[in-house]
Amino acid sequence: MDDMEADKEAQMQALVNRQERMFNWEDKMKKQEMQFMDQFEQQKNTLKAKKLADQQKELLKDMNQKDVDVMLARHKRELEAIETALAAEQKRQMDQMKEQMKSRNAKLAKDKALRQIKLAEIQKSKLREAAAARAANTGNSASGAGGPVTEDERERRIARCVEKADMLQKLI
Repeated sequence: MDDMEADKEAQMQALVNRQERMFNWEDKMKKQEMQFMDQFEQQKNTLKAKKLADQQKELLKDMNQKDVDVMLARHKRELEAIETALAAEQKRQMDQMKEQMKSRNAKLAKDKALRQIKLAEIQKSKLREAAAARAANTGNSASGAGGPVTEDERERRIARCVEKADMLQKLI
């Protein structure tokens, strides 16, 4: 009985350790967020560089100052529009990622609670069965028919223990 309780405690500890590893999402999400931020910054810089290169090509052509000023103003407006669009897209993706993270964390918390409830139910049933076994043992010894346990009774108890172990393993 002590061995079974020790095994049960070891299994419970292993389950708790596994759950702690699963809830390391916040660090992963922050790393992913930083990657997205870096990618957006690279995209923005690439687009700016491309626009500046286009600007320089157009400036190299023979133009009067008025045309150059108009072109510079147009490029500035285009760059501002690109930055605005990139910022809006970045905000949309960050909001979407945060919503996904919230739903994932809620689901994990729900699953954890369900597992704990299931484990508590198993533990209750084990306690009831242990109490019934103790009552049966005290009833047998009080009636004088206790004697040694028969081979059939021993096999039945072993089969019951194996069933319990299988049920616990399925839950884990």
